[in-house]
Amino acid sequence: MKGFRNSAKSLAVLLAAIFLFGGTAEAAGQTIWINYMYTSMSNHAIVLNGTTWVPLKKLASDMSYNLTWDSTTRSITLIRPGQQAGFQIGSKTGVVNGKSVSLSNNIRIIKNTAHVPLVSMVRALGATPLLEKESGNLQIVDKLRFVSLSTAGRTYWVSQESGELYRMLPTSAKPELLIKFPIKPRTSGSLSIRQVSKDTDLVLLNSRYISMFNEFDNSYQALVTRDTVVKQMEYHYVGQYFKDQYGSKISSKQIYMTDGLNVQYINQDGTLGKLYELEKSTESKGPFLVEYATPKILLVRSTSTTALVAMNLVKGTSENLTQTLIPLENRKEWERADPNDPYVLSRMLRLQADDGKELTFTFTTLITDKANKVRYKYEE
Repeated sequence: MKGFRNSAKSLAVLLAAIFLFGGTAEAAGQTIWINYMYTSMSNHAIVLNGTTWVPLKKLASDMSYNLTWDSTTRSITLIRPGQQAGFQIGSKTGVVNGKSVSLSNNIRIIKNTAHVPLVSMVRALGATPLLEKESGNLQIVDKLRFVSLSTAGRTYWVSQESGELYRMLPTSAKPELLIKFPIKPRTSGSLSIRQVSKDTDLVLLNSRYISMFNEFDNSYQALVTRDTVVKQMEYHYVGQYFKDQYGSKISSKQIYMTDGLNVQYINQDGTLGKLYELEKSTESKGPFLVEYATPKILLVRSTSTTALVAMNLVKGTSENLTQTLIPLENRKEWERADPNDPYVLSRMLRLQADDGKELTFTFTTLITDKANKVRYKYEE
């Protein structure tokens, strides 16, 4: 009898949760995802009286909203491209794009942080909350799929659905459209920004994943100075995964853009530097991966031959390091081997150090498995 009561109680709780999710309150205890990407919002969720509450700042960040707080009026403003919302602590009503909206509960302070009822706030912001019955996860579907990042007071957004790139300055009332990246809908990527100068940023959207030892890398780049997109480039690579795993162990010191066949250097003042046509300069077949770049040296690897080429930018020369630094008897091992074999790739030339005049590399022989250290002097 006791077991029957416990089962009936569990069933009642389950039915109540399902009913409440579709009504005025939310189901509790789910792992929270946004566009099928895990978010740590679940770690900050609090369940009160059957309603799941999350920190508004965390929800706004995960949905790529800029949040501003007015301590005098205790009001909150959320902004992203095409959407502006205003709410107030202690109230469940708000305004989104000029229209009144209502939450299931008043916004409240919990543990000194503004918390909102999750599902009704998601709906108010124009997204769709879905309860996955089998996993119990709460999936937030946000069709515009924005990613955003800020630097020096400038905020950039890219819609991973449309490819539209927006920017908002500290003096702007709303985000302004700059360009549209030619991405495929439902792209999933990360946004990064390199501040080149006071007024210039290099914005990069990178969609990258690994499958069956192949790397799928799609990079969209825009150099933005004040209100002008100075240059766009895009890079697409499908091939063996060795860019990070087997490439240079030190980071580039030069800011650049690339499409796999050309490398565009960017000067410290934000202007365009020299453009290097890689096939012409290296006399090798592309496309190429850029492994290391400085004002003096540019290391690129041919994805078709895996040869590593050093472009000496001071002397205006190039050298196939795979041929000049690896002894002939060891190179013959590579000629007989499959260059796409991960075992072979892991033993290629790999940059270890740069002292400003000389590069230090390591490579490992295929047959004897002997590690070797070799050097390339690029400046006397």
